[in-house]
Amino acid sequence: MDFEKRLKDELQMKAEAMEPPSNLQKMVKTSFNTYHQEKKKRRRSMKKKLLVGLIAAAILIPTGTFAGPTLVSKVIGTPEEAKEQFGAVEEEYKEFNEIFEIANQLFTKEEFEKFSKLWKESQALNKKAIVVDGERKSRSTARLSKEELKRYDEVNEELRPYEEKIYGKFKYTIKEAQELVNFPIKHPDYLPENYRLYEEEARAEITTGKPQPLITLTYVKGELSSKSGSFEDVLQIKQSEIFEIKKVPYEQNLDDFDERPFNRLSNYTIDGCRVTLGENKLGDIIGMRIIVPAKNGRNEYRIFVTDSKLPKKELEKVLFSMVK
Repeated sequence: MDFEKRLKDELQMKAEAMEPPSNLQKMVKTSFNTYHQEKKKRRRSMKKKLLVGLIAAAILIPTGTFAGPTLVSKVIGTPEEAKEQFGAVEEEYKEFNEIFEIANQLFTKEEFEKFSKLWKESQALNKKAIVVDGERKSRSTARLSKEELKRYDEVNEELRPYEEKIYGKFKYTIKEAQELVNFPIKHPDYLPENYRLYEEEARAEITTGKPQPLITLTYVKGELSSKSGSFEDVLQIKQSEIFEIKKVPYEQNLDDFDERPFNRLSNYTIDGCRVTLGENKLGDIIGMRIIVPAKNGRNEYRIFVTDSKLPKKELEKVLFSMVK
């Protein structure tokens, strides 16, 4: 964990209580750094979900390579305490077991033992950062001592290759993702002037069943400014089949349209597709989601943008060029 990561932890806590200036959203949207920060948040969120998931999985598994209840209790206490302190609900246990099973499948016995040892030490420290007076709070490394924070960074650095191996199993090329979904993955046939494809990515939640990839296409406008380190605009278009996006307490899922803080939502229909427009009071940032109905043997699917500077009609034109 580096200084930037710790700084963002603290800024996130303070930001929740701040009243943003009227032009904040516009400034954030035009920042290329914001795009990269969102990617890092998403991966950090996945990392925390893995750690909490392994806790609950270990609670449920009475025997096995990793640990039994007695060993886990040394780190997090009883299952009831885990629920109270970490917000792990009963519905999440199946997901947590899947995470643990994948880790066990991927690693050799020696790797798994090393991973388990590092994880236990990391989670013992992580507990101090997210639990206050027996209740789970927003994560803050300020709750760790200087020595604890140093060791926490060291342990997480050692854990990184194990986590990358786990998450790497659920990262795909667009071609690979197309084989997993029953809808046509498309790039927009129409883009506003000076927008170009910057990156494409396909990832799925960890599962022992059939993966459900979320495809993200990132477009940028203009060239990267050497002065500001940002593009003029960044447009991220996401598409996937319809599935429930799992939620973790005190973590915002940046891929969930319904979690975005829109002030007003409008629903309407275009060419048989259900459209939801999200609008904000401050600035000119909007979001849009299109639900494309099942047709000719393909599944219902969604195409959405969580924040865009484009006018409503222009954004509609971009997204519907992916439907035709």
